[in-house]
Amino acid sequence: MTEAPWTIEREFEAFVVGNYIAWSLFALAVYEYVVTFDQEVVCVWRRKFSATSLLLLSTRWVMVLYQATGILPRSHTSCTQWNAIAQLVYFVSVAQIALFSGLRVYALWHDSKYRYFLLGSVVVLGCVPIGTNIFGWARLQISWQGAPFYTCVYVTNVSDTLNTIAHRHKRMRYRC
Repeated sequence: MTEAPWTIEREFEAFVVGNYIAWSLFALAVYEYVVTFDQEVVCVWRRKFSATSLLLLSTRWVMVLYQATGILPRSHTSCTQWNAIAQLVYFVSVAQIALFSGLRVYALWHDSKYRYFLLGSVVVLGCVPIGTNIFGWARLQISWQGAPFYTCVYVTNVSDTLNTIAHRHKRMRYRC
């Protein structure tokens, strides 16, 4: 059985579903922020400001900002700039998650002689996605798609060998 060719209707349907997902994620991030705002006021704004409160606030705002980068309108002149902003916000969020995870490990192992090793290991391993995404970002080609989509198109150029390895790994991972 052969699959139907990729048509403009299927492309448009995928585009619409992607937009629905982006708006849903943004709504979820805003909802989480609104629901927990009273806790933020008690835990952050009514106490002495510290590095921990800065980490909490920046993590919360970066979460909303990252989702906003997925829904904001783009134009033929702003694709590259919006992609750079989205990547920067993503890198900051990954670094924040790695730092927060490292601090949690440090708090759990604060009496151990390995606490600094564990802290450093968690932070470094948590930042691995930054390196892998820089690899993809360096090979990214961005173009503008006009009617009927009016959106930016992102294509990552990788060698055939690397692409074959990635597809082989994906097939092995999803094999039943």
